[in-house]
Amino acid sequence: MRFGLTSTFQLQKGLFSKPLSILICAKNESANLLEHLPIVCTQDYTEYEVIVVNDRSTDDSSIVLKQFQTKFPHLKVVTITEVSEDLKGKKNALAKGIQAASHPYLLMTDADCKPNSDQWALLMAQGFRYDKSIALGYGPYAKAPGFLNQFIRFETVLTAIQYFSWALWGLPYMGVGRNLAYKKELHHQSDGFKRHGDLASGDDDLFVGQVATRANVSIRIQPASFTYSRAAESWRALYAQKTRHYSTSTRYKPLVIAVLGLYSLTHFGIYLLGGVLLITGIGSVGLLCLFLGRLVVQWIVLYFCCTKLKERDLLSLVPVFDFIFVVYYLIFTPSLFLKPKKAVWRVSDG
Repeated sequence: MRFGLTSTFQLQKGLFSKPLSILICAKNESANLLEHLPIVCTQDYTEYEVIVVNDRSTDDSSIVLKQFQTKFPHLKVVTITEVSEDLKGKKNALAKGIQAASHPYLLMTDADCKPNSDQWALLMAQGFRYDKSIALGYGPYAKAPGFLNQFIRFETVLTAIQYFSWALWGLPYMGVGRNLAYKKELHHQSDGFKRHGDLASGDDDLFVGQVATRANVSIRIQPASFTYSRAAESWRALYAQKTRHYSTSTRYKPLVIAVLGLYSLTHFGIYLLGGVLLITGIGSVGLLCLFLGRLVVQWIVLYFCCTKLKERDLLSLVPVFDFIFVVYYLIFTPSLFLKPKKAVWRVSDG
């Protein structure tokens, strides 16, 4: 255990960490806590605490956490027994954890997430250098057999490309709760999650969109800073998860909604236009050249991004995924008009 000591890695690299509070919200996650909490509690970091918010769990979570507290003195447990009327879902648990945090810098992950190394906390904390207040991390899904897993991982890559690149361009609009860090003062200065406290989700993307600026955000994409979790194992589970996410996205800023909508519209539009031109026989040669040119440029961009994010095995399926996303838009567009759910939170919402 290295908390409170200067790590060899930091001395070698000349890096200095800030006192850090790592927050995990858990609801009936005893199995995941058993598997992943030891990795979180043995990070190679100078000064940090781990706070697990046990939100009305009915499994063995309390027993597991008590056992870990005897082994890791820097582990703090916050227990919630009642439902909040003001902050729905995970937001209440996270707000309680932030309130209990002893340090000014916060690092969030989920109970089902596994840090990719004992340098995770250190690499994420380095995002606070140069007066940055927010560090956006990458939370990929672990590789597993089957096409569904490949598709989910590809969609995760596309989402990451969007929010990382937008942050670099000066228009940060979201992060993922599986791997996200920010200063505690941001939470207090912005009244926390009150603006969207009626929603069960949005503690990550809506909060980042609320407090992020052109100058206060950094991105962290070193492989050792990733946190891996298990992807949905059925199309039904994926549909439920993405429906919640898309219905929440209606709370994004108007400019963000417009640009994201334009991206989806142009992607769908090229296939629609192609179908019309093929049926009418107009400009088929030019259409083919345009389509192939777009696919080549897309593949080149994805090659570099997937290489950086350690997802190169997905590249051979890019043409297939590209077409499936047209169907994907048709399936999930109606969820933009659904009333977001307000009461339930799941670890997969992060």
